[in-house]
Amino acid sequence: MNAEFYPIYLAHVFDWTEPIHDRLNWLFVVLDSNRDILITEKYLGPELKQQGVQFEYKPEGLWIFSSKVVKSYVRDGIAVPFSACYIFNKRVKDCPRPSFKRTPDQGFPFSDTDISNVIAEIKSLNAIGYAADGGGLQWVSFDDELSHLIRQGFASWQKAAKKKT
Repeated sequence: MNAEFYPIYLAHVFDWTEPIHDRLNWLFVVLDSNRDILITEKYLGPELKQQGVQFEYKPEGLWIFSSKVVKSYVRDGIAVPFSACYIFNKRVKDCPRPSFKRTPDQGFPFSDTDISNVIAEIKSLNAIGYAADGGGLQWVSFDDELSHLIRQGFASWQKAAKKKT
């Protein structure tokens, strides 16, 4: 299990994990601080359809399927700050409604209790990870390749940020 906090956004995770998008599905449970995600269907559904994104609204949240997450609309319009999602293997297309829907709103990593709670939720949902941003990105993953890509992406991002200063 890997759990880390970085001063980045959820959108970065989509960029960095692109090599494995064909084996992932994403369940958004918080969008722009809105934990009642089903009310977003009215305005996001038509946009997602227009952009050709494979998605489905279900009681548990907004599912975005497969490699379509790299589309600019998803990256810039869905993965906005103060959002959270569970990450699943591609074969998983539904699950019970998650109860853990936290974001690091104050810019601090999750507490040990929060980490324990999200780990329990990931396991109960048969997910492979959870990612949430607010004042930084908190992520938890049981998938080694996913974790490696996020760490590698962050290291590249840090290196580029240092060059700018």
